Amino acid sequence: MAQSDQSSTLDSPPPTSPKIDGDRTRGAILRAAQALFVEHGFATTSMATVAKQAGVTKSLIHHHFGSKRELWDAVRNVVMEDYQRQQQELLNQRAPDLSLVEDSLVVYFRFLQSNPDVMRLWSWMVIENDAQCASLSQALSRAGVETLRRAQEQGDMRTDVEPEYVLAQFFALVRGWFSERAVMQANILAGIPDETCDERYLKSAVRVFIDGIRAR
Repeated sequence: MAQSDQSSTLDSPPPTSPKIDGDRTRGAILRAAQALFVEHGFATTSMATVAKQAGVTKSLIHHHFGSKRELWDAVRNVVMEDYQRQQQELLNQRAPDLSLVEDSLVVYFRFLQSNPDVMRLWSWMVIENDAQCASLSQALSRAGVETLRRAQEQGDMRTDVEPEYVLAQFFALVRGWFSERAVMQANILAGIPDETCDERYLKSAVRVFIDGIRAR
C-alpha cells in the first residue's frame, strides 16, 4: 500500500508556484489584448472580449493591469521592447556621429519590417487621436535628440536644422514606407519585383537622410 502511495506521488505533476501561474496569466492576457488591439483598436476592444479570448475573468485583468488604458500601454511596451533594447545598446556603445544615425535608421527599419503589428497599432493610434508616443520611451527620445545635438557640436551634422525635427523626420521616413508601401508598389513602383522593394527603399532612405543632414 505504501508503495502504491509513493508511485502516485511520483506520477503527479509538481505544484505550480503562484508566481508562475501569475506570469502565465499575464502573458495570456497580453497576447489576447495585442491580437484584439491590432485588429480592432483601443476604443472598440472591450475588457470582456480580452478576458474571453485570454480565458480569464475581467477581475484578473484588472488585478494584473488595472485599467484598459494601462493594458493598452503594456501591450505597446511589449511590442516595442526589442527595438528599444537594440537602440539603447547603440546609444551606449557608439560615438554620436552620422554612422550611429545611419545604423539607428537601419535598426528601426528592420524592426518594423519584422513586426507588422507595430504599424497596425500605430495606425490605430492615429485614427483614435492617441497622442502618446508609441515608438519610443521619452527617455530614449531625449537621448536621440541629445545624440543629434552632439553630432552638430562636433561638426558632423549641419547646424541649420533642429535636432528635434530631424528625429521626427527620421521616424516619419521609416514609418511612411511601411504605411504606404502597398500604394507605392501599385503606382510609382509598379513593375519592380516585390521582394526587392524594401531593400531599395532602405538604401535610398539612408542616402537621402544622411546626406541631407551631413555638415556642409
